[in-house]
Amino acid sequence: PVWLLGHLRFWREFVRWIEFHCFTEDIAVWKPLFDIYKPDLAFATNPVHGTNIALMKYARRVGVKLVGMMKTWDNLSSKGLLLVKPDVLIVPNRVVFNDALSLGDMPKERVFDGGCPQYDDYFKPEFEMTREKICAELKADPAKPMLLYCMGGIMNQDDPSEHVSMLDCAIEDGRLPPATI
Repeated sequence: PVWLLGHLRFWREFVRWIEFHCFTEDIAVWKPLFDIYKPDLAFATNPVHGTNIALMKYARRVGVKLVGMMKTWDNLSSKGLLLVKPDVLIVPNRVVFNDALSLGDMPKERVFDGGCPQYDDYFKPEFEMTREKICAELKADPAKPMLLYCMGGIMNQDDPSEHVSMLDCAIEDGRLPPATI
């Protein structure tokens, strides 16, 4: 039943109202900081996370403008309800923009597609490497295709050597083209 209700905007707004008016103990930590610094704007870098939600609730109570920035692509679709709607919500892309409208109930004019600033460093020229430089560092043949094998997460086995061995055998017997793993 909760899952079904979660698809209804009026229910999401009701949950936001309950959160704002009934759960106030988490906001007390922000009062001394607001009293000292008297901010004109609060910036929540992860508006679906507990500490940021408390910041946003306190800012809303004392009339401070709010800007929220979604941390990743799946925060609105899998991390819970946007419990406090900021005055402006910065999102990383058009998918999250649409999620902000449909799941976050944000007005279109208050959502801004600002990209992912946490990934800006990856586009700095000093981090660019040519294929030749990568192959030289890996002592790999630049004429061969490269196969990047990555594993991770708790669902994978601890030792990837069996997987790498299977890939290596598939290359050697021709099921995969010659490549550097």
